[in-house]
Amino acid sequence: MHSHTSLPYRTEHGENSNGNITLAAPAFDEDKLLIYREIFCDGFSTVIAARDLTSGGAVSIKKTDYGHLGNYFSCIAYLQRRVTTKLRKQTTCIRSLSHPAIMKMLDFVSEPQRIVVITEMCLFGDLFNWMLQQHVVRFRDVLVILHGLFQAFHFIHDKGYSHGYLKPTNVLFQTISPHSLVVLPDLSVKKEIAHLLNEPLTTCQSCTAPEALRKLLDTVEQDSEAESTKNEEYAYFGTKEMDIWSIGVITLISLTGVNFFQYDSIEDMKQPLEARLDKAFSHPIIKMCSKQLATSLKLVLTIDPECRITAAAGANINWVDEAKVADDERNLLYMMEHDLLNTCKYFRMYGQNVLQDLLGRVRRPKTNVS
Repeated sequence: MHSHTSLPYRTEHGENSNGNITLAAPAFDEDKLLIYREIFCDGFSTVIAARDLTSGGAVSIKKTDYGHLGNYFSCIAYLQRRVTTKLRKQTTCIRSLSHPAIMKMLDFVSEPQRIVVITEMCLFGDLFNWMLQQHVVRFRDVLVILHGLFQAFHFIHDKGYSHGYLKPTNVLFQTISPHSLVVLPDLSVKKEIAHLLNEPLTTCQSCTAPEALRKLLDTVEQDSEAESTKNEEYAYFGTKEMDIWSIGVITLISLTGVNFFQYDSIEDMKQPLEARLDKAFSHPIIKMCSKQLATSLKLVLTIDPECRITAAAGANINWVDEAKVADDERNLLYMMEHDLLNTCKYFRMYGQNVLQDLLGRVRRPKTNVS
């Protein structure tokens, strides 16, 4: 891992069993930070806004304490390896990219009991924060975001990378403008815990592509851990087609506030997606736009991944002109704020749901089958 002298690190000296002084792993030095406030805490990780007193830059610090999970989770060592491997891969990928819409991941520090991730600070938060801070959200604002996502992922895919776990909380904003969009890479510890729990309802979020849903369901039906870890690259990053589907779902949420792909049971996940898509494209707000916009969105939300448009094709579409809403001054928040708040709650509660599933799994009594 590359080190940056401007980042708030310190080097600890420890003592081994022979009493010899040894150089320990790098440790995160919080004394070199001016802490502003805690932004988010979900039971696994804490995110704080801070200023690095060494460089003067505003940074976001995500801290995950494995010690909290160690009392419950027997696979804690494997979890640490998965998370560290993923972050190392993500760091390598992101450092090879340079684009204003891609989060600058400065570095991460892996300690024996926790992992600390340092990224640039996006003051206006994720998509939900950004929308709910606005006085007015117009059609063209949402479609500018859609176009920005396609441009960012056209660049990412063109470089040979994919995200695979894109959701509204990965879409951040630096300013009040929709043009200030920044894509956050997959830094989720919750995803790795859910993966190890082998619970589709926990692993899946509403932006999960149909092919990923099928893979999750097949893994459970086969009851095979080997199947779930057969393709580690898929597990970490997913596919480009999955990114396109997620962009489509995020667009539907941004336009209507409705989470059309929320699954409440395994049987719910097994149902055909056509009915959900029909409901989405029958929504009154979608019908306010032109038929051409609906047609283009259907190409994004095609169930067959082979038939979905590419990020390059999406970036070439003039979404505002296609929707014929460039001069539409109606405030979408008036029409969808209640649904948007419920969808926001769904994503905000995801971490707590994973934690409850984890604790429930530990406390669940084992049954002996004779």
